[in-house]
Amino acid sequence: MLQVVTSASTGTPATATGSIIVWVGLVIALLVVGALVIKSVRARFLNQEQDRNLSGFSLEDLREMRAEGKLSVEEYEAARGIILADTLTDRTNTEGKGEETQADTKRPK
Repeated sequence: MLQVVTSASTGTPATATGSIIVWVGLVIALLVVGALVIKSVRARFLNQEQDRNLSGFSLEDLREMRAEGKLSVEEYEAARGIILADTLTDRTNTEGKGEETQADTKRPK
């Protein structure tokens, strides 16, 4: 299966050990490249998941906008309801996993 490879500079046949070393080096290089690709893809998916969990405004931001007159009371209540619903949804999704949500870490125990 292994072919004898001749060296370009001397014209002498390369040894089987030399070919094995080359193939082992190629396999190691492919493994390293594969690991880097997997790491990159994994990081991209984790960042997308984190971006989905971030809402545009916090409740404090909404309160400030209402106090400054940038939001009506109705708009404030609607936005507040959306944020609270998202928070409750996130909490119920993570309860079974044993993870703490950001709201859990801020709450005094």
